[in-house]
Amino acid sequence: IPTHRRTTEARHNLPPAHNQFFGRKAAQEAIHVRLDQPWCRLVTITGQGGVGKTRLATTIARGRLSQYRDGVWLVELENIDPNDEDLAEAIAVEIATILDLRLTGSATPVEQLLNHLQHKQMMLVLDNFELLLAGIQIVIDIVQRCEQVQLIVTSREALRLRAEWTIALTGLSYPTSDTDEMPSDAVELFAARWAQHQRGTISADELAAIRAICRMVAGLPLAIELAAALTYHTTCRAVADRLQDGFNALTASLHDMPDRHRGLHVVFEMSWNTLTPALQDELARLSVFRAGFTVAAAQDITGADALHLAALIEKSLLTHSESPERYGLHPVIHAYAAEKREPTDPTPQRHAHYYLTLLAQHTEPLQKERPQDSISVLEPDIDNIRQAWQSGLVQQKAALLLDALTSLSIYYQLRGLAREGEAVMQTTLRESREWGNEGIALAARTGLEQTRFQNRLGQYRPAIKTIKTALELASQCADRWAEGMGHMLWGESLWRLGEYNAAKDKLIYALNIGNAVDATLIVGWCHHQLGIIHDIQSHYDIALDHLEKACAAWRELDNAQALSNSLNSIGLVCYHQGDLPAAQKELEKALAIGEQLDDRHRQSSLVNNLSMVLLEQGDYSGAQYYLQLGHELATISGNLTVQGEIYINLGRNYLLQKQPNLAVENIERGLQIAESVGNRSLMVTAKFILAEARKEQGDFNQSESLYNQALKIARQDNLQSIECEALIGMAELFNEIDSVKAKQYSLEAITLAKRIGHPNLLKRVEAVNRYLSLK
Repeated sequence: IPTHRRTTEARHNLPPAHNQFFGRKAAQEAIHVRLDQPWCRLVTITGQGGVGKTRLATTIARGRLSQYRDGVWLVELENIDPNDEDLAEAIAVEIATILDLRLTGSATPVEQLLNHLQHKQMMLVLDNFELLLAGIQIVIDIVQRCEQVQLIVTSREALRLRAEWTIALTGLSYPTSDTDEMPSDAVELFAARWAQHQRGTISADELAAIRAICRMVAGLPLAIELAAALTYHTTCRAVADRLQDGFNALTASLHDMPDRHRGLHVVFEMSWNTLTPALQDELARLSVFRAGFTVAAAQDITGADALHLAALIEKSLLTHSESPERYGLHPVIHAYAAEKREPTDPTPQRHAHYYLTLLAQHTEPLQKERPQDSISVLEPDIDNIRQAWQSGLVQQKAALLLDALTSLSIYYQLRGLAREGEAVMQTTLRESREWGNEGIALAARTGLEQTRFQNRLGQYRPAIKTIKTALELASQCADRWAEGMGHMLWGESLWRLGEYNAAKDKLIYALNIGNAVDATLIVGWCHHQLGIIHDIQSHYDIALDHLEKACAAWRELDNAQALSNSLNSIGLVCYHQGDLPAAQKELEKALAIGEQLDDRHRQSSLVNNLSMVLLEQGDYSGAQYYLQLGHELATISGNLTVQGEIYINLGRNYLLQKQPNLAVENIERGLQIAESVGNRSLMVTAKFILAEARKEQGDFNQSESLYNQALKIARQDNLQSIECEALIGMAELFNEIDSVKAKQYSLEAITLAKRIGHPNLLKRVEAVNRYLSLK
């Protein structure tokens, strides 16, 4: 007995649901709302192959069984020959067969079907219509002549009829990053299919692999089903690793998969074969893009016009978003389209030239008052820019890369991508050095940028090694600007290692070059770094003089990013002088600029510094908020030095709230980071505050040892404020057990506090002195 005869009593021939349907709630609601209207006769569900059009259509139809007196009927059109001379008639015959309608007499099959449907109240689901668009007349006739028949059509492209309501499907919701643990339909679908043949719970690693798979296939249901089926015999992690090399592994291992879903390559080839040769060539060329593109980029790089793009959108091979206006290829379509591109195709070269030129055009704006405007242009295309950079290296485009270098570096700086920035610069330096004379200038400037990122990451000794290489290259190509900037960066590495005198020598040398070549940028950074050194050494007036000169340079250059840096340092000088209102004012000015620029690296440092002001003001909850925010930002940007500072300040916060155990835990983490990066000023700060915490715990011996370690480093490095604080701490430690020693430490502290002119330290040591004088 034919299948459609067996199901006639149930008034439908829909396949039984054999597993759970996930997602598409909004689409289901939208379709039901439309079909509830008597004037809605035709709904077309569009989308690329494997996106779940058929499953959604049958789910909708099953939910409406009670609303059609004459039933709901699924008509699968995949077996009809697209080359049939009369497709409308072939479709009519297929519908009649499903309805068990005998076609007899002289009237055409189309007329007999329409006469039959005129008196029926039913729903027809016409599945896989995209290859039969030449037979569209049968749909038009049903809509016009059969008032109580509603149609759901699934197709990779819309029918483009006046009566048509379209619902375009994309992938299910999926995790957007490795750290995205929010629930998503794609992950739920994979987990449900996995559970059909596996017992137990999914481990954390396997769940992470599932999220990665769902992200790689951009939530495409068929790809998820095929990937989940592979876990019959292997792990989710193994499947995820295989997909890194492409999607050919996703072939059906289930025996009841329809032929059109036997593999993603089959799905793609079906769509590919619907394209004209011109559109096939265009789609292959568009696969050069990564993560989308603008119409201007497509026109310039591939020669595509608006009509080409519109045609590919209609066939569900291209996506389009309006805000901002961009086009994109699904990862699966992208992978298979790329295989169609000829090896000799010049599109990759045009792609590299376009995006490297785009980068170069933003070099100056990125160093002005509103770099965020340039960031908003570059951000959506950063994956294209990354690819263009790699292509530029392969093609040895030294001049293009050199023009774009500063722009790329500033982008990484502002977005807090120091690790990626360092890695890219390292690769660029290594490869460009092998190009002979053509690559020397690029290699020299790239070495500067790699050093910049190494300093941000706390890699101070590797930074010095890199800068020596860069300076040798700068000498070979007589690049005095690079020589000056190189010595400035070398000076920064040295002071961060506690080698302050050597750092000053490098910075003064760089300052002289900057003045000689009229390089305001070098001059500004030299004054900035010298200001920091003098602040650390408690020479506050000299520090402020240098920092004000730096700010003057930044205002001359209209460089908002650098101005934020120097205002931050001025705020710290005010803090060290004990002028908390002035410190807060300068830091908040710097933070406002950092937030405006979305400079995550600088924001992490600024909120940490503001937390110190709030700690001194007794606002512990406010300080805690800033410290937690700063930790998130510093972790994202890879700024180890700020991470260390934040842990130490968290320890101070807990210590002031009489929670010494939590204080010790955080300070020790900060000390470990300081030691790992070799930052002596951070080490001595950590040891001093850890001594305070151990004292609070009642551990006299450990506290004394830590104070002595802090004193030793502070005296070696001429860190007078820390030395004074450690002396006060020792006086407080000994005041109950050895008043002679306590008074000795107190006298040393008061002498030092007067010499460096630190009012807060002076008040504190005078209070200790008064207490000791009463004993």
